Amino acid sequence: MLSLHEKEICDALFKDLHKPTHESLMCEVLTSKQELQFHIKNLRSMVDSKAVHKSLATFGDNNCVEFQPLGLVLILGAWNYPIQLIALPLAGALAAGNCVVLKPSELAPATAALLSRLIPVYLESSICQVFNGGPNETANLLASNKFDFIFYTGSSRVGKLIMAEAAKNLTPVCLELGGKSPVYIDASADIPLTARRIMWGKTLNAGQTCVAPDYVLCHEAVQEHFIEECKSVLMSFFPEGTEHNDDYGRLINKNHTQRLISMLESSKGTVRVGGSHNVSAKYIEPTLVEVQPDDSLMKEE
Repeated sequence: MLSLHEKEICDALFKDLHKPTHESLMCEVLTSKQELQFHIKNLRSMVDSKAVHKSLATFGDNNCVEFQPLGLVLILGAWNYPIQLIALPLAGALAAGNCVVLKPSELAPATAALLSRLIPVYLESSICQVFNGGPNETANLLASNKFDFIFYTGSSRVGKLIMAEAAKNLTPVCLELGGKSPVYIDASADIPLTARRIMWGKTLNAGQTCVAPDYVLCHEAVQEHFIEECKSVLMSFFPEGTEHNDDYGRLINKNHTQRLISMLESSKGTVRVGGSHNVSAKYIEPTLVEVQPDDSLMKEE
């Protein structure tokens, strides 16, 4: 599916996130293929029973660990990597012998529609089904109490709601949530290389990555050097700027864009790099703000 429909996948990701083709291939298609190939290659060794050491209480027995499917798995996909964060948990769930219900994110509608069309072509409905919809549909799925395992990628706020619902039936969950992802730079760091790596990580997918560097703790001796290097790196990455550049993504929707702009406007920090924005275009320029530890920008992702 990933190989035969590569262009359709890239087109859908561009519609939803203005994601450049090279990003879609690297972070969505190829990453998903690699995960699938790993499970195919290692399936036998992963499902085979494993012998374990005997204790005094069990020395007369043949002791081993048997791996069995959990049953029905619910995968709640994310909007920032709407192919990868469906394909990776799906690969693991199927390799373990489970059946799966997929719920793509409604915030990436083009990709969700594509998955709804393609997955039934490649997987029987008795093995995998796709449900589309918004928060109400997700709540109904969770309230059905039909799942033996739940995998969710997204915010801590929603993660808490999912865990609370799952706890009613002691349903195990895997919650892949966001965070502040700090970076520390000491005085001995290679500043040009450090700036290049940080700005690459932060401009990838327009910063919408759970492990993207969120804030930098920089030694004061190299802080100004670091800021100047960040400016140079952005110029080398995007010599014609980012606002009208197809190699730079967009935020997922206008509400999310406005939320980030409001965070910038409420900050007491000093904008050192970037700062321009366009809500209607779902665009915020790569921005570096010098703040104090108690600044409002330090409280949210």
